[in-house]
Amino acid sequence: MSDQVLVAIISTLGLVAVALVGRQQITKVVRRRRARRVASGESPKDAARAEQADAALADYQNDPAAFVDRVLTDNAQKHEEIQELREQRRADREEMLAAIAELRQEVTELKNADTRFRGALSRWLRDVFTQWGSATHMPRPGEEDEPILRPVLPWGLSPFN
Repeated sequence: MSDQVLVAIISTLGLVAVALVGRQQITKVVRRRRARRVASGESPKDAARAEQADAALADYQNDPAAFVDRVLTDNAQKHEEIQELREQRRADREEMLAAIAELRQEVTELKNADTRFRGALSRWLRDVFTQWGSATHMPRPGEEDEPILRPVLPWGLSPFN
């Protein structure tokens, strides 16, 4: 065997050994962290996050290219979901603003109708009391008697019947 082949074999064995030792180290670190979390009474939510981080670290150590590819794919999917949620929220906001504008328009119309009604009622009451006041006027001696005018409601009924 040539020296180059021997160097290549030794280098490959060295890389395999480093990878195995690295994997064992990661496993030891993960086990130690898990033991520390259990001993410290960490919340289940935090423990789950830490477990995910440890699993991600182990995945990265096993196959960095696949890990990076998976992370990028997950991020792209999350980005698309976020964009869809933003678009939906924007559409909902526009719909709410349109509904608010319609309600404001209806309130304005009701206020205007109320104002017209109050004005009409005020004029009618003024007319009724003006007529009623003249109808209850007692003539002075020597004045002519005026006919008694009774107010009539707009729909033809008199409150004095």
